[in-house]
Amino acid sequence: MLMNEILQLDYRLFHLINAEWRTAFFDSIMPMIRSKYVWYPVYVGIITWALTQYKGRVGYLYVFSLLSCVAVTDMLSSSVLKPLVERLRPCNELLTGHEVVLQVSCGYGYSFPSSHAANHFALSVLCLLLFRANKTVSAVLIFWAALICYAQIYVGVHYPLDILGGALLGVLMARLWFSMSKHSLIGIANKEYRQD
Repeated sequence: MLMNEILQLDYRLFHLINAEWRTAFFDSIMPMIRSKYVWYPVYVGIITWALTQYKGRVGYLYVFSLLSCVAVTDMLSSSVLKPLVERLRPCNELLTGHEVVLQVSCGYGYSFPSSHAANHFALSVLCLLLFRANKTVSAVLIFWAALICYAQIYVGVHYPLDILGGALLGVLMARLWFSMSKHSLIGIANKEYRQD
């Protein structure tokens, strides 16, 4: 009974974001915002910053930690959880009770959790933990990830619960990776960095 109520709320919120809260401006930018290709310069910028800020092996270990965290998070969301849950994307099912406004290709994969949400929250949270980001940078990183997540709902390919599940997975993976990094690769690298 409770699950039905949660799903109905999920469908209603999806309809509000996808159909009712639309503007011409968002219609033009949201498909781009959720595209990973648009953000390649940001990914390259993060890697470049890490390699220049932390010289030598230290920088490479930081980059390895970021890339491996996102890769494992993506594999967990796409290859383990999605096939396990088997929730259809809103653009592939009729249970929402409303017509979906679809702005991009729907895709054939399952919906829960959102890999976009998982990957970008994993990257953002691990960045702010590893690099001890100040409040402003932390807010920008979280806003960036949240904006990409909102775009996924807006264009019609994910429900809000998919986004929430993906975001929670990303945060958990980032914290796990940070915890492991402190006691292994990054801990060793920081010790070496202080001695140089």
